[in-house]
Amino acid sequence: MIDSFIDLVINKTKYEYKFGINLAEYNINVNCVSLNLHNSFFYAFAHLNTIFNVDKLDLSIFVIDYKTTKIKLPDLSIKNKEVLVGSYYSFDFNNVRMIFRFGLKIFELIDYEKKIAIYWIDDADCLPYWEKSFPFRQILNWFLKDSTFALLHAGCIAINENAFLLPGPSGSGKSTFCLSI
Repeated sequence: MIDSFIDLVINKTKYEYKFGINLAEYNINVNCVSLNLHNSFFYAFAHLNTIFNVDKLDLSIFVIDYKTTKIKLPDLSIKNKEVLVGSYYSFDFNNVRMIFRFGLKIFELIDYEKKIAIYWIDDADCLPYWEKSFPFRQILNWFLKDSTFALLHAGCIAINENAFLLPGPSGSGKSTFCLSI
């Protein structure tokens, strides 16, 4: 079930829009099926955009939406209601981790052994702004789980040789404060 979905997304779908990210010491390739998806995510990573040797590729992320590809999600029958936390459903088996966010209709998958990840959304035109500002959040957290790096939700101000990190929850005014200085 999952294997055939992964094969369809990775091997039988055309990706014309791509960009590379150098995140800490890792080279990540992002493959998008449409210009709309590319433009939705590229700007969040523009400062990390790079060209690198694909022989040293650490992860490939494949970004698709149902509206463009008509690729449906595999059957995600929820057999154990106890694993539901809020509007998320996550599950792990072997080297694969997955999460489905019901309200947003976003599915994320990482296969550690194959070094691939899939970001599936029902309709790219309905992508919320916060997904565009920090895309692939779950995939990147999973990917970095065994490293010495961590992703933070924070604002940052750099003055001369000093930097100040302002962590905090969404909506707490980090960006407003940083822009006001």
